Amino acid sequence: MKPQSDNACRLYVLMKRQELEKTLKDRHKYLEKLEQSIIRSLKRAPEGTLRINRINGCPQYFLRTSPKDTNGSYIPAKKRDLAARLAQKAYNRKALAAVQKEARAVERFLKSYPAFPVEDIYERLSAERQKLVVPLTETDEMFAERWNDVSLTSGPVYALPSAFSTERGEMVRSKSEVLIADLLFKNNIPYRYEHPLYLNGLSTVFPDFTVLNIRTRKEYVWEHSGMMDDPEYAARAVQKICAYELNGYRPGENLILTFETSEQPLNMKLVRELVKEYLL
Repeated sequence: MKPQSDNACRLYVLMKRQELEKTLKDRHKYLEKLEQSIIRSLKRAPEGTLRINRINGCPQYFLRTSPKDTNGSYIPAKKRDLAARLAQKAYNRKALAAVQKEARAVERFLKSYPAFPVEDIYERLSAERQKLVVPLTETDEMFAERWNDVSLTSGPVYALPSAFSTERGEMVRSKSEVLIADLLFKNNIPYRYEHPLYLNGLSTVFPDFTVLNIRTRKEYVWEHSGMMDDPEYAARAVQKICAYELNGYRPGENLILTFETSEQPLNMKLVRELVKEYLL
């Protein structure tokens, strides 16, 4: 059996699992606070229960102080707040039972929730066993290797005004791109430089970087606009960003954008923060 690649499932396991656990823990804390609030309210509630009878479509309210008292004593209009408090008391009792039942269910679920998912079983095997086993699910290393094996089509053919070499040994077009590429390389973040991407409205474009978050297996496009003080360059950059957005690429979701001008160079602190937030 070959490893199965299912990014949607993997994302659910790695992200939704943590999100689910956090949501349930937050829900349990909320239920605990709600339980205490209801208990305090019930302590202040009046004695007895409420009976409602309708006569000619109009409700009449009665106070029952004993289970044997099937009718109860009539509550006049001037004491209607008593009827409201009794109704609230009955509601709070039902709510308390529901809160306590849900809290117990959440506790049981969190206690029985597996410490690690099936995807982690292969990773927990010894190196010797891993050599003998074909994992049922694709490991991060396997996925990254397959992602890196995608055949690269060269970028647009035109003369480079200057070329700069990265630590990985490739040639890029600017010193800022060297800084970005080297930061990705040092953090073991897979990336492709100027890998072709088809966009409706612009045909094929060549993003500066296409990068992969191995942990979430999510792919991002990273565009660095390095000459934003050049009006023609800036206009093309804005057109390109609009085309990305029209094709489903959104800043902060699957599109990373950085900018600079001759007077405002690339902010590497910001670049490191972007890498940490989206790619690690």
